[in-house]
Order: sequence, then C-alpha cells, then structure tokens
Amino acid sequence: MNFLNRAFSRFGYKKNIDRLLEEARDEKKGLAKTLTAKDLIVLGVAGIIGAGIFVLIGQGIQESGAGVIPAFVIAALICAVAGYAYAELASSIPASGSAYAYIYTALGELPGWFVAWALVLEYAVGAIAVSIGWRNNLLALVNQFHDSDPTTDVFSNDNAWFGSATEWAYRFTHSPFEHVTLDNGSVLDGLINLPSVAIVALVTLLLVRGTKESAKFTFVLVLIKVSILLLAIVGGFLAFDAANFDDPFPHPTVDFPDIPDTRGFWPATGAIIASAAIMFFAYIGFDSVSTTAEETKNPKKDMPRGILGSLAITTVLYVLAALALTSASHWTQFVGDSVAATNARGEPFGYVFEQNGFLEVGGFALGALLIRIGALVGTTSVLLVLILGGVRVFFNMSRDGL
Repeated sequence: MNFLNRAFSRFGYKKNIDRLLEEARDEKKGLAKTLTAKDLIVLGVAGIIGAGIFVLIGQGIQESGAGVIPAFVIAALICAVAGYAYAELASSIPASGSAYAYIYTALGELPGWFVAWALVLEYAVGAIAVSIGWRNNLLALVNQFHDSDPTTDVFSNDNAWFGSATEWAYRFTHSPFEHVTLDNGSVLDGLINLPSVAIVALVTLLLVRGTKESAKFTFVLVLIKVSILLLAIVGGFLAFDAANFDDPFPHPTVDFPDIPDTRGFWPATGAIIASAAIMFFAYIGFDSVSTTAEETKNPKKDMPRGILGSLAITTVLYVLAALALTSASHWTQFVGDSVAATNARGEPFGYVFEQNGFLEVGGFALGALLIRIGALVGTTSVLLVLILGGVRVFFNMSRDGL
C-alpha cells in the first residue's frame, strides 16, 4: 500500500537532469570514466555477435530459407532507428541506466520504474537464451570428439559416450523442460542445466573485477570470435552450391508435408518478416552500450560512435554470414524433429562444416572445431555484456531508492 501511495503521488515526478549529471560526476556515488569509443564499439560487437549468428540463424532458415538474408537487413534497419535514438539520448544524458534514466527524466518516476524492470527482464531473458546456446555449442564440441558425426549427439543413441552414466549426464546438462527420446524408445528428462549455470557464474566473477578489466578481456574475445566468423563466411562460400537458391523458400514436401508454403510474393514476404522478428534477437546487446554512458570519457562523441559503429559492423558480418550459410546448405536440412535437423538449427555453421569436411585434417573436422570454439567465445562475450547491462540498470535504480 505504501508503494502504491508513493507511486501515484510521484507519478508525475521527474528527475532533474542537472541532478542526474551531478550524481554521475560524483566520484563517490558515480562510476569511474574509463571507456573510449573503441571500448564501446568492442562492447557493442561483443554484445551483438554471439548466439544470434552462431545459433538463431538456423531457426531463421527454417522459417524463411534464403529469406533469412533480407531478414537480417530488415532487423538491422529497425535497430538503426532505435540506435539513433539511444545514441542521441546517451550523449545528452550520460548516466548509467539507459532507457530507465531517459524515461525518469522525461516522463516521471513510475514510468521509469516500469521501464527499468522491463530492461532487467530483457537482459535476464537474453542472458538465459545465450547461456543455453553456450551449452548447445559445448555439447556439440563434446560430440565431435565422440563420433565426428553431426547427425547424432552424445545422448540420443544407445552407444552414447557416457555409457551407463548417460541418463545422469543428460539430467545435469538440461533443464526440467527438456527431454530426448533414445533409439531404444526410452526418454531422458533434464534436471538442471549446470553448464549454463557455470558460465553465468564465471562471467559474473569477471565483471566483479571491474568494467575496464572486463572491456580488455572482451576485446580479446571479440578478436577471436570475429576471426572465426570470417572463417565461417569463407568456408560457406567455398562450399557454394547454386542449386540451394533454385528452391529458396520452405514449402510442403514428401518428407515435410505439414510445413507452411512460403513460395510466392506475399507468403515469402510474411516468412521474411517472421524471420526478421527472430533475427532481431540476434542484434540484442547494441542498446546495452548506452548503460555504460556514465563510464565513458566523452559520451557526446563516443556514444553515437559506439552504438551505431558496432551496429554497422555486425550488420555487414551478419549479411555475409547468412549468404555464406544459405549458399552452402539447403533449408530442408533445418526442418523437422530429427537429431540431424535439431543439430543443424542448434549450431548451423559447425554442422555444415563437419558435414562438408571443411578444413578436415586426418579425417578430423578441424574447421567445425574452430567454429564451435568461436561460438563458445562469442556467446561468452554476449553474456558478459548482457549481465553488465542488467547490473548497471540495478545500480541506477538503487541509487534512486527504487
């Protein structure tokens, strides 16, 4: 009741911008200004390139086939509109808290409070999804040393690598909402996703060390994952098959009679828009750059460069990656409930590389191994930025007593 009374009595209360900037400049209450435009671009690229391109692109191909290419462009244009707004506001109001701080000063305390919790939810749900993607790539890496066959996994056959411990290995690497049916018909149910818990804990410990230290580590991660993503793009183009574009959009077939028919202008447009909605998630993280405005040395110049620069770099890489993947594989590989299709959607580049034998050395798919390592590095850096963003919003809320 006290909360409601305060909420309605202060609904129109707006935080004074001068007070907000004064708090940001206060060495005791504020945060140290250590970040440059380069640091912000690195954080932006780190927050964007990850599960979206290494995992979600497979779901986009399932939805729209080769239409995933324009889907990335559409999602980027939508993000650019928001990016311009974030860049302008972050440079004008260089305080921690992102949209929360902007809404608090423009509309009032209660709307700001709601926006703050929406941001926390965004970063939390994003971190959950990315940590699950990290687990998927880890298991794919383990499976590669098991049998080097992308159409199987370490749990779904009777000769699973874990032997008699297969059931418990599955339980401690999957949540209660996940299950798998083995070749013998038995069903394994998950209990707790420990790999995801562990990576979130490790990233949190790194962030405790400090933002500047985290930025330096993130720069190394970005170099690794961008290099491997470029390798993925090159590998995809080397496996180019023009036949994959002869039948570019999903439609019912003998093997998949129940999938929607997306051929024709309007069905294809709808599928591309639906795919763009999925690919929009691949860009999540660019807005988290604005949460570090208070820690930026020259926010008026560096914030726009950091937000829009990272968005431009990742858009170019995303479109090239989508072109490479769709030129090396057909949408039919990503449709269905088989282990092969599930693996293709879960880690598409690793799947395609292993299947095509790209950079194969002595029968071992070295290219697929590098891609999976890159995916692990990429999702780790995304987790770092998402958790950083959520913490910064909490920090600003607590400073305001909310």
